[in-house]
Amino acid sequence: MYIEDKKYFRKIITELNEQINGNIGKFIMSEDDREILISKNVDIIIDFLNTNPNNKKVINRLLSELTENAKIEYEKLNIIINQLNIFFDDLLFSGDFELEREDDIKVEELIKLGGFYFNFDYGNTIDRLISYMVVLRKYIGIKLFILINIEKILTVCEMKEFFEYCIMNEFKVLFIESGKADYENLDLKYIKRYIIDEDLCDLY
Repeated sequence: MYIEDKKYFRKIITELNEQINGNIGKFIMSEDDREILISKNVDIIIDFLNTNPNNKKVINRLLSELTENAKIEYEKLNIIINQLNIFFDDLLFSGDFELEREDDIKVEELIKLGGFYFNFDYGNTIDRLISYMVVLRKYIGIKLFILINIEKILTVCEMKEFFEYCIMNEFKVLFIESGKADYENLDLKYIKRYIIDEDLCDLY
């Protein structure tokens, strides 16, 4: 989608961002003829150089997955937990006051000590963007990604590569660009193009 009027572009982006952050707005998203919450199903990407998936919700889902993976290594995990419990029990009597502690260590608590997070400091801009989208779809179920002004930083070849990946992996993506349409030579089989001109008229 190209929005030629800059004030209207800012208005649309601001309202979308507010709804994604949980505020009430005029935009509606539906799936199978039923309305779904934008705040839970949509992510907006404005700064492509700093895509960071390490928010609390994503990390909690990651830790749950790692906890299940750790339980497969039952014997190794049991040895570690037993050793830590012995060590903590010894600490109870190492000070000047009587101490108590919580029950034995849970697997979830042990995994949190690992300080796990996603590292995207590799590859090019497209690699990092794709990794970000894969993580958010897998761990928090994002259904639609809104990308703002991506044409300003990617070449025609990079855009084509990105479109092909999104199509191949069935990502639903809305591109919103400010100004007039660029990349006229880009094969339109990849996209459905809408233009809102300076008079706020819809062109297809």
